[in-house]
Amino acid sequence: MRSIAIVAMIALVPLTGIALEEYQIKASKKTASKYEGSEQQRLKVSTKATRKDTYYEVEVRRMSPNAPKKVEVEWAILIELVNGQLKLAEQGSKSVSIPYGMTKKIETGTAMLKGREIDGPFRSSDIEDDIAGYGIRIKDSEGNVLAEKYSKSSVENYIKEAIKKKEKQRTKQVKVKQDISNQLNKLQNRPRHRPRRRLPPKLR
Repeated sequence: MRSIAIVAMIALVPLTGIALEEYQIKASKKTASKYEGSEQQRLKVSTKATRKDTYYEVEVRRMSPNAPKKVEVEWAILIELVNGQLKLAEQGSKSVSIPYGMTKKIETGTAMLKGREIDGPFRSSDIEDDIAGYGIRIKDSEGNVLAEKYSKSSVENYIKEAIKKKEKQRTKQVKVKQDISNQLNKLQNRPRHRPRRRLPPKLR
C-alpha cells in the first residue's frame, strides 16, 4: 500500500508542480527568391551583385485548453549587414485562430539580404548580409504577451528595443498626420466672409 501511495504522489507532481506551456513555437528559415546581377569587370576583378529574400515559416501549437483560441502572432527579423551593423529588416503580425491541440502555420514577410560575389586573379570571395536572429511573440486581444521565442538570447534585447523605437516613430507619424488633418478641417469649416463691395466714386 505504501509503494502505491508513493507512486500516486509522484504521478501528481507534473500536474501540480510544473506549469504547462500554453503555446509551442517553432520557426524554420526559408528562401523566397534569389537574384544575381550582371557581371562587371574592373582591373581584372569581376564583381556581381546578389540578393536573397528570406522569410520564416512559423508553427504555433496551442498546448492548453485554457489558452485563448484567437491570438495575434507578431514577428521581427534582425539582420547583420556586411559592415557589421544590426538592422531590423522585417516586422509584422497576423491574427489567427488556433483550436486546442492543433498547429497553425504562418509565413512572415521577407527580409532582403544583399551581397556581392568577387572574383579576382589572386582570390575569390562572397560577402553578404546575414540573418542575425528572430523574435516571435503571441499576444491576446488585450495586448498581453502569452508566449515568446527568440532565436538566441543575445538578440532578444536588441529586437525588443528596435520594436519599441519603431512603434514610437509610428505613433509620432500618426500624430503628425492627425494634426494636419485637424488643421485642414478647421480651415474648411471656417466661416467665409464676403468681401465688401466698393461703390463707384460717383456714388460715395
